[in-house]
Amino acid sequence: MGGDVRVNLVPISMVTERDRRVAIVGVVIESAENYLVLEDYTGRAKVYYDDSPSFPPKRIALVVGVAMSTAGEVKEVQADAVADITGIDLNLLKQTLKLRADAAALGYGRG
Repeated sequence: MGGDVRVNLVPISMVTERDRRVAIVGVVIESAENYLVLEDYTGRAKVYYDDSPSFPPKRIALVVGVAMSTAGEVKEVQADAVADITGIDLNLLKQTLKLRADAAALGYGRG
């Protein structure tokens, strides 16, 4: 198979188009046949996907995919995988993502 593929779990606001692979977690605020909209404490992302189960609002989803557009308030991600992770400790996740963002701001990278 191919080489090592790194996926960074980042707050939605930190998703950039240079990200080859990205992972985001958020609360589903809108769901349709081929997309859903996630929101975390930093922003919103419209996630496009195929052949994935429906996600009713208020569920928590983990998305792994490729950033398509990061201009404007809502990021756009083409998902490779979407998972329902409702029940995760959101406070712990928020603290982890904040620490990662703080480290990136200090020049320690995003990995």
